[in-house]
Amino acid sequence: MNHDERKLRKALQELEVGHELKKANRKTAKLRRAAGEREGEERFDARLALKSDPETLEDWAPGGRRARPRSLAVTVTQLPTVADAEDAAGRTGMVSAIAVGCCRVLVDGEEFDCRLAPAVALEQRTGLAVGDWVRLRERGGMHRVESVLPRRSRLARPDPHNPHLERVLAANVDLVLIATALRAPGVKPGLIDRVLLAASAAGVEGAVVVNKVDLSPDLAHDEELSTLEPLRAAGVRVLECSARTEQGLEALADLVAAQTAVLVGQSGCGKTSLLNALSPGLGRRVGAARESDGKGRHTTTSSSLQALAGGGFLIDTPGVRQFGLWQPSAEALAAAFPEIELASASCRFRDCRHGRGERGCAVVAAIECGAIPRSRLDSFLRLSSVLV
Repeated sequence: MNHDERKLRKALQELEVGHELKKANRKTAKLRRAAGEREGEERFDARLALKSDPETLEDWAPGGRRARPRSLAVTVTQLPTVADAEDAAGRTGMVSAIAVGCCRVLVDGEEFDCRLAPAVALEQRTGLAVGDWVRLRERGGMHRVESVLPRRSRLARPDPHNPHLERVLAANVDLVLIATALRAPGVKPGLIDRVLLAASAAGVEGAVVVNKVDLSPDLAHDEELSTLEPLRAAGVRVLECSARTEQGLEALADLVAAQTAVLVGQSGCGKTSLLNALSPGLGRRVGAARESDGKGRHTTTSSSLQALAGGGFLIDTPGVRQFGLWQPSAEALAAAFPEIELASASCRFRDCRHGRGERGCAVVAAIECGAIPRSRLDSFLRLSSVLV
């Protein structure tokens, strides 16, 4: 042992004092509880803990018994080399489902059930969503999510239990499909406008999927369907589909192909039925709307991702009856209502509030001549009241 090695060993041994070890024990126990790990199910990796934070060092004996902490000097001599660390970096995959302390990850067409590393588990509610790309590491036949890769987009709403927290419904999506139904429960334009604004805030395209069109005797004159004409006029794609008769499913499959889409909509509108129709053999449980009030039942209780037979991925989400907005901006609102934004450029005043008593409002003039439907301005004004 040369002089430098003796000096390093002496310095490390000086750290092995009761106070430091107690701090390490407490912090490691906290991390283990946050990850939902029971003692004995998985040995804590002391070497990785030491590399990231020396205070998290603690060793665990087989069967969950607390063992005497190993010598820090011995641990340092057993740290993996840089090459070993690169080999242990693992593969990347996409999260397809999430539960407390664990998730399912799709890697090259194969799914793995994975535990979450303590740091990931601590931020699970806000930092992990279906559609996230994650880095995995395998040890002893078990897979663990070590980190979440940066997102390119996210569809979010306020957390139902704490409106001050963000709840990410889906990550890394290219398309938001707003599902509704022609009958039971019927079209809800207000809900559709709010989800379209959330899609605009995420920087992705939004489209409307109208299910159960087979229930209409005359689509060309259907009053429910006519409420979506202003959206068509504004350039929003509206697809008329039926999961039962497969009408319009080919167009829907072509739209999703080569993309990752998220399906959001009312309970009972048939989101899961559409997913089953797009992926024959999937056989997910579905439920009909209640006869008493026409409202849907929650048969999908958590988001999940499915690879479609025709290509692309579709994220199915639990049904909603309301959709809260997470910190919408004026820029996102303008992108969601392009026809109003275009007309407003000709308003007499730059801070024109459009239809609230100002003279020289170009948007009001466009409505009076029929260029913009009045319902679009009404929706714009309602949503502008919740801007941050």
